[in-house]
Amino acid sequence: MRFDKKSLSRWSAVSAAILMTQGCGKAVSNENIPKPADELTTDDISDEGVIARQAKWDEMATALGIGNNKASTSAELLTQLGTPSTYLTTNTAGLPGLMTTLVTQYAATANKARCAAIDSVTEWKAAYDSTGTAVAAKVYLMKYKLQTDSAGTAEDIVRSGLLVVPDAGTQTSRLVAYGHGGDSGLSYDDLAANWGALQASNVIVAPAFPSEAVCNAKTGDNKACDSSGNLADGVGTALPYDNDADDLLGMYDCVIRAYTGLNAAPFNLSAATGYATRLKPNGGSPRPMHPLPLSVLAGASRGGLVALVAAGRMGAHLSAGAGTLALGTSYGAGSYFSCAVNMAGPVGPSVGKARIYFELLVKGTIENSAFINLPGLRKLKDLFTDYIAGEVTADVAKMRVVQRDVTLTSPLIQGALRNWKAYTAIPDPTSQSPRGRLLYLHGDADTVVPVTDTQLSYNVMAGITALQISTFVGGGTASFPGLNLTSRVFTGSGHFDTAYFSGATSTYPASYVATAAFDTLSDTTLGGFGAAGFMNKTSYLSATPETVLTNWLTEQCTP
Repeated sequence: MRFDKKSLSRWSAVSAAILMTQGCGKAVSNENIPKPADELTTDDISDEGVIARQAKWDEMATALGIGNNKASTSAELLTQLGTPSTYLTTNTAGLPGLMTTLVTQYAATANKARCAAIDSVTEWKAAYDSTGTAVAAKVYLMKYKLQTDSAGTAEDIVRSGLLVVPDAGTQTSRLVAYGHGGDSGLSYDDLAANWGALQASNVIVAPAFPSEAVCNAKTGDNKACDSSGNLADGVGTALPYDNDADDLLGMYDCVIRAYTGLNAAPFNLSAATGYATRLKPNGGSPRPMHPLPLSVLAGASRGGLVALVAAGRMGAHLSAGAGTLALGTSYGAGSYFSCAVNMAGPVGPSVGKARIYFELLVKGTIENSAFINLPGLRKLKDLFTDYIAGEVTADVAKMRVVQRDVTLTSPLIQGALRNWKAYTAIPDPTSQSPRGRLLYLHGDADTVVPVTDTQLSYNVMAGITALQISTFVGGGTASFPGLNLTSRVFTGSGHFDTAYFSGATSTYPASYVATAAFDTLSDTTLGGFGAAGFMNKTSYLSATPETVLTNWLTEQCTP
């Protein structure tokens, strides 16, 4: 086809004239052509509502020291999501101030995690494992009340939970405070699936979280109560993870207080269940006249986060005593734990995939995503409604995040877990024995809570330094003996709050071995000890989760 140059020239002139009549003048602009995606910024937003929501997120991200998730490539975004808050990475005065605020806050509300009375304990059924095989233990429904104030006044509502007591054993059982997964109530099926045969050798305390029922049974997906009704209806107000931790510590505290004789009335728990004769004493405890039992904080899925939030609370309570116990003859701090277990638990809002959820929540757009259906997020959104509306400051909202985040409370978690048999106010810095133990378990095929959550939590916990711990509490580093970390990734395994995966083997994919801070075993002792020769690595290889947990309890969580 041939072009007539004269005709083309005439058409160009006509086109220019038309543009001039439309106010375009002599120079034609391309300002209405959209920018490429990699050139877009928040300045290009024109919707006032979107601008306001973006400003809220910018403010919150700055307050938390986590950045704004701005990235031009997926690799950059993954790096940002995997980078902890600057509170933990800069060693500035910000971390001590943050921890001091949280310690003060927890100290003011410590009564919420303390027991006022045990109402009743009723034997319910014989224990079994995830396959229905009988286990030598009994399951009880326990009802109790927490305190409303520092004077020990009992609240009006009666809370409920399950108590599992082995049929036999003479002072050989640990006392386990267990947080369940999901947000639709507590079922014994959940507990049986995750603890299996270990119910015959551990006394297990498992509360229903606030507003959630204790179910007679669960549906096939193990996520909701079935049509058979509730063993106990839900009470209390749900404030995800934080007041869940209160119930976990509070029910445990009821068992401890009955054990030490501080408030056995009106119900004699020991006479009803025989649990006191099963518990292994953790000698050398803060109350030598009544040695406390060897205790473990544990949880699966959402309950894994709750367990570590509870550990942070206990670290805060101990920190309030300037690094010493300072309890006198009164058992007042609530709990003392030597060990903790996190089974596929999320990290919290400040890091990892959950940071994306939290951004959508703060922007007020999470309802438009499938994420709103994840356990706890609907209620967590309600908790930040006043911040989104501008009714509370970013500092107030920030602390709501901090108290629900494993990475930001990691120094307090470090301070909570200790071997109380060997611990003194100033432990021997050349000894490994005062240190607590923390075990992470996760499946690499988990589509509910990504395995990277465990990797991030582990990396942060392994990276906490003496400076970061000692700067926010009196008593210095000598009051914090460090922590032994163990973590196992199970190849081909899904989520942990449904059952043990008997066919899964405990191996480390190459992608995780490559990260030194995510090694199988780590030692965070402030004195700089190595783990070589101290732990038996072979007992954690090519084994099912139940075997790993059993071996770890035997080798690590022992006085």
